[in-house]
Amino acid sequence: MSSVVRPSTVEDQPQLIEFLIRVFLVGREHPIVNPELMRWKFWQPRADWTEPRSLVIEKNGRITAHVGLWPVTLSNGSQMERGTHMIDWASDPESPGGGVSLLQRVVKSYDFVYSIGGSDMTQTILPRFGFRTIAQALTFARPIRPFRQMLQHQTRDVRLPLRFARNVWWSKVPRKIAMDRWSYTQANAAT
Repeated sequence: MSSVVRPSTVEDQPQLIEFLIRVFLVGREHPIVNPELMRWKFWQPRADWTEPRSLVIEKNGRITAHVGLWPVTLSNGSQMERGTHMIDWASDPESPGGGVSLLQRVVKSYDFVYSIGGSDMTQTILPRFGFRTIAQALTFARPIRPFRQMLQHQTRDVRLPLRFARNVWWSKVPRKIAMDRWSYTQANAAT
């Protein structure tokens, strides 16, 4: 029997959970297979998006590939463009090409597809389809309440006093002014 690409349904959830556990090598407690979270991500109706948010490839009644879609609609100034970010994208190692097949289908269905992060394999595959890095996000942390942080820190060892001293120092050092090339535009949230 040939493979069928179709939107997943809530009835697929038990099989999809088993598939994702097997492919991502995670336990049942992992958020990626949390039933409530999956219903919210893939099947709960959205007023702004009526199209499917999860596709599967099925062969002989068995899921062999999956992609979740995180759709967005953006204005480019003159028109609205539909895009998506692929989440929980996976293919059964015993059925090679399924993930790429879903990627090709998704790319044809949207004005743009973007990616934030992803596994090493995802980072290797996407450039082959024309994806490129546009920006990188850096994460910084500034201790605001070093004493509270010390009391609540998950690791209590010989480094704790040194970490506390460093965090007190960092909390007192004046913030640096943002780089000149940084800018922002204030926007009001749509209601």
